[in-house]
Amino acid sequence: MALMDSPFAPWQDELAALGPSADFRLDALDPVIVLPENRQAVRLFGAVMHPWRHAGMSGTATGLWYESLESVMRMRQVAEDDRPGLFDQVQIMEGEALRVIRQSAEWIPAPRR
Repeated sequence: MALMDSPFAPWQDELAALGPSADFRLDALDPVIVLPENRQAVRLFGAVMHPWRHAGMSGTATGLWYESLESVMRMRQVAEDDRPGLFDQVQIMEGEALRVIRQSAEWIPAPRR
């Protein structure tokens, strides 16, 4: 199914902003509405969603590399006053992503080097 034919068509620009880190099949997902006040946080999460910390030999994801988040905020010239609130929003998405990852039998951790 092409993106234009999918339920994601109205959010095409927002999804495209996630860039190459959005390596999932858009047509396999349920539609998600991103409220305007959350768009910047969702874009930040999309930009840093690959560099996860992994624990021990099991390779279990334990969280994002916050250094990556800080770098992305600087590169995107996010106002200093906005950073703490955006960090909190990304942490909420991180916690939910970890919950889903841990519940998914199909997810195989692949630490990046």
